[in-house]
Amino acid sequence: MKLTEKKDNAALAVQLADFLLLVLQLVPTVLWWLLATLVFAVVNLIFIKEVWPNTPKAEYFLVGMLSTSLLLLVWMASSMAWRIANHVKTNSWSVAWRLAAVLGFLGATGITAMALVALSIHLLEKLA
Repeated sequence: MKLTEKKDNAALAVQLADFLLLVLQLVPTVLWWLLATLVFAVVNLIFIKEVWPNTPKAEYFLVGMLSTSLLLLVWMASSMAWRIANHVKTNSWSVAWRLAAVLGFLGATGITAMALVALSIHLLEKLA
């Protein structure tokens, strides 16, 4: 390995560390709460028999919490991509992050629409 290759690798590592620091600075508090809710729901669903033995409706509540968290996570990830695009220095990377954000928003809209249709069908079946 040549000396210039080591310098290039070191420069790339520094750029990656700077980018990760930027991303961590841009993460809103709501996203951290959302991730905590997601982890809480998953852990409680894994240990449902041990944690909630006398609460038969806990599983429905935790599945709803998990579904809502996953749905909101898609929206928040798209929002984070847009925020990153505002702070990236290179135009090509900014365009790439904006494209990812727009595609994420389109996907989130589709997922939300499907979830609302499924919820409507489920509620109509309960009423009938």
